[in-house]
Amino acid sequence: MEEKRRYPRFLTWNLAYIKRAYTPIELTLPMQPVRVLNISEKGMLIEFNEHNLGVGDKVKIDLLLMKVYELEGTVKWTSEEYVGIEFNEPQPEVVQAAKEFRQAAIEGWQK
Repeated sequence: MEEKRRYPRFLTWNLAYIKRAYTPIELTLPMQPVRVLNISEKGMLIEFNEHNLGVGDKVKIDLLLMKVYELEGTVKWTSEEYVGIEFNEPQPEVVQAAKEFRQAAIEGWQK
């Protein structure tokens, strides 16, 4: 039996843009959109189909919430669809902003 959700699943996904951050040339390339599936103070899990990231790659991330958060991190693991990223510095304010963004989306959906 399928579990009924209290609110749509898409409300738990946040949009971000990502790119490698090795050289000045790579920094000029456009960022690619990804879905943020989970975020903590130490890192994030993203869904990124057909990516070309490898373990140890340094990345720049623009996370879109109520404002844009510019983050930097290192790829810790990858699979075909998912990428785990560890932030260079802990990001407690981003986690709080993500919770507030999600709650605002749920309240808007329930109206």
